[in-house]
Amino acid sequence: MSVLLCEFNKILKEEDIVEVAYPTTEISDSIKKNFSFIWYQFYKFLFTFTNRCRKEVGDLETFCIGVIVLLNAAENKNFRIKEFNRKKYQISIQGSDDRGVNAMSISDVTGIPRITVIRKLKYLIKRNILQINEKKLITLNISGVALEEIEELQNQNMRSLSNFIYRAFNQIKIII
Repeated sequence: MSVLLCEFNKILKEEDIVEVAYPTTEISDSIKKNFSFIWYQFYKFLFTFTNRCRKEVGDLETFCIGVIVLLNAAENKNFRIKEFNRKKYQISIQGSDDRGVNAMSISDVTGIPRITVIRKLKYLIKRNILQINEKKLITLNISGVALEEIEELQNQNMRSLSNFIYRAFNQIKIII
């Protein structure tokens, strides 16, 4: 958590929102001093995030399966974005994975039985979140109404993450 907060602190410093970019060790020490408060705020964010995702796709297993496909696309060596912009990222990642991932690999990574993975993949394909090619490999393909719904979900989650970071920084005296 201290590394995450440190990275955001660096961004705030670059944007001249805060005066000092604190080292990870100092942030970690501050978190330890405010342990209960920080972890309460983190879990509040985490539970809100997972409940939203569960509500969007039905259950957390389905969400995890979709995230595995997303991570596979993001880790594709041909997919590199130098300037981070969420809208550009959402567009660029579509079709960036020309290889895909199969149901057995998803099952191995997640520990979810292969037959369950296949059933949940069919659901995500039907919702226009994923697509399957002739080799039975799954790739990201968020389109139509699903794209709008996922963009709104991302916006809500970014607001929740921002709220968590603000409260944590305020408690450990990074933002005064």
